[in-house]
Amino acid sequence: MRKRTDFFRIEMLALKLLQESDQYGYEISQEIAKRTENFFRIREGILYPVLYRLEDNGYISSEKKNTSVRQVKVYYHLEDKGREYLESLYDYYRKSVDCIDRFMEIDRKKGA
Repeated sequence: MRKRTDFFRIEMLALKLLQESDQYGYEISQEIAKRTENFFRIREGILYPVLYRLEDNGYISSEKKNTSVRQVKVYYHLEDKGREYLESLYDYYRKSVDCIDRFMEIDRKKGA
């Protein structure tokens, strides 16, 4: 399994939002910040490469939509392959958290 970094968490959070509805990049970053009470504030320079990689891997697709005469927004859509990937990311995340929790509790159980 590849090395997990913040990109792993960003992927998981972005995919979760796209599971709910199609969204554009800025909307994704704002919603992540809102739902995490600004714990995760993801700048465009970080988010868009993640979205491009997800699209390159077939997890999401994109569609340009005119929102005004001169403005076009790129909306991202979660594909079936992305739903499966989201499940695997979340499973890995839960296992990681459980493992770390058990590890951190070892000293407490010994009475340290």
